[in-house]
Amino acid sequence: PSQAKWRIVFMISAAVYIVCATFYIIFGSGDRQAWDNPDKDEENRKKTKKPVDIEAGSKTIIETQH
Repeated sequence: PSQAKWRIVFMISAAVYIVCATFYIIFGSGDRQAWDNPDKDEENRKKTKKPVDIEAGSKTIIETQH
C-alpha cells in the first residue's frame, strides 16, 4: 500500500466521522429517556418476588414470579 492509498482510506474515514458527528449534533439529545430511570429500577427490584424451585424429573427449574 502506498501513501496515496492510505490517504484515500484516511479521507473516507474522516468523511464518515464528520457525517456521523453532524447527524448526532443535529438530532442527538442529552435528555434522560423514560426507560432510563434508576429510581424506578429500585422500585421494580423491591416488587420482584423470590424465585420458586420446581422439580421436573431429575432437573430443577427455577422460575421467577412477577
